[in-house]
Amino acid sequence: MHEKDDEAEPARPEPGLPLDLEQTLAGWSSDAGAAGEGLAAGYRPEIEGYTNLQELHRGGQGIVFRGWQTSTRRSVAIKVLREGPHADPSTRKRFQREVEIVAQLNHPHIVSIFDSGVTGTGLPYFVMEYVAGREFDRFVHERDLSVEDTLGMLRVVLDAAHYAHERGVVHRDLKPSNILVDEQGQPKLVDFGLARTLVASADTFASLTGQMLGTMAYMSPEQVRADPDEIDRRTDVYSLGVILYETLTGASPYPESQRIVDILHHITETSPQLPGRAWTSQNGLHRRSVRRRSVTGKCPIDSELETILLKAMSKERERRYDSAQSFAADIGRYLEGRPIEARRDSGIYILRKKLQRHRRSVLAGLAAAVVFTVALFLVARPGGSPVRQLTAEEIARFESAEAAYAKQRDELRGVLDLRLAAGEVSLDPLTQQSLQIVEAAVRELRAALEKEPSNQALRELLLNTYEREVDLLKRISALPG
Repeated sequence: MHEKDDEAEPARPEPGLPLDLEQTLAGWSSDAGAAGEGLAAGYRPEIEGYTNLQELHRGGQGIVFRGWQTSTRRSVAIKVLREGPHADPSTRKRFQREVEIVAQLNHPHIVSIFDSGVTGTGLPYFVMEYVAGREFDRFVHERDLSVEDTLGMLRVVLDAAHYAHERGVVHRDLKPSNILVDEQGQPKLVDFGLARTLVASADTFASLTGQMLGTMAYMSPEQVRADPDEIDRRTDVYSLGVILYETLTGASPYPESQRIVDILHHITETSPQLPGRAWTSQNGLHRRSVRRRSVTGKCPIDSELETILLKAMSKERERRYDSAQSFAADIGRYLEGRPIEARRDSGIYILRKKLQRHRRSVLAGLAAAVVFTVALFLVARPGGSPVRQLTAEEIARFESAEAAYAKQRDELRGVLDLRLAAGEVSLDPLTQQSLQIVEAAVRELRAALEKEPSNQALRELLLNTYEREVDLLKRISALPG
């Protein structure tokens, strides 16, 4: 952990909406100690053997203090559970999990834990080495490092990440602020609060499903899908690719947006802008080494470096580097002037992906059309007008159509569930949202029909919406994997 400087921070690229999801948790009360409330601002825990505690940072899970360890006479960083002694069991388990994970990692470029315990008031804490450093991207820009020096420093980070992966630990929240660089230019990985083990028991927080954890700007597509079974070491490879991309170019790989749904869509569906095109002279790196001298004012990112970046950030895990070590090795080949292993995507592959994205956009369009039609009908239909009683034949025809719809829908759902279970297809957020929209429209119409059971126009619209839902399920079931 590091201490924030008082002077103004230099400008840095804002990658869309760099929203730290940890910070969306419950807010903090000014009164410490009440059940369910966090530790108040200005609170300083009393921990035996440690003095001069000064708050450095508040995250979603913990508060980090700088302190003085009297027995060793050294500065340390102390993390306490932010929710205080009244934290729920799952929060305490996650906090303890961080202690256990970091304690098993003994690497010069991963922060070390010295001590852990519980204060006299029941507040969990752990003590780690104090890293007086700057965030990765800020250090690079403040020191005006060359592209080669930046790549060399990232190789050190990749080596530390690979060490953790080899011991079954995936960080899951790699971002510039979790890579601190000291005055000697040595980086350290910090904050394993969201880390998970690749072999986790069913009762650990790491096994929770449907929970999107991490910092949005650096999330991989599989993190956005919130499927824990997809999280592996390639998840960290993606995040490190984004960090390198932003550091080199001074820009985000995706279009900026303030709408979370757009950001998630870009992460899962939008191809990153080519680094050479995203580079800006205001925020991007300028210098190359003597061997690869660049022209002043020109982008220093060549086609080989672009290829390395795009491979690390591939949407599909199997197309990324299969490990942090492989990523580092290709950077090494690039720096040494040897042929790199990464290759650009073929024209056929790019065409296929564009077609797939088009199909998903069509699904969203179908869903939007359903919502528009239903909303227009429900808002514009006349109220209070007399409604004739339906004949027995009309009722029978409607019930038969409903039964046929239910059968077809269940069959299509079964096929889709089988493909999902077999890993033949995955539902990105846009496709999931499209299906949810149509299902909601069906529920809305059914609710309206319960109030007006003799409304023939409402029945016809419901049957039409059934057909659209079936059509949507057919299209989703036919999507390529």
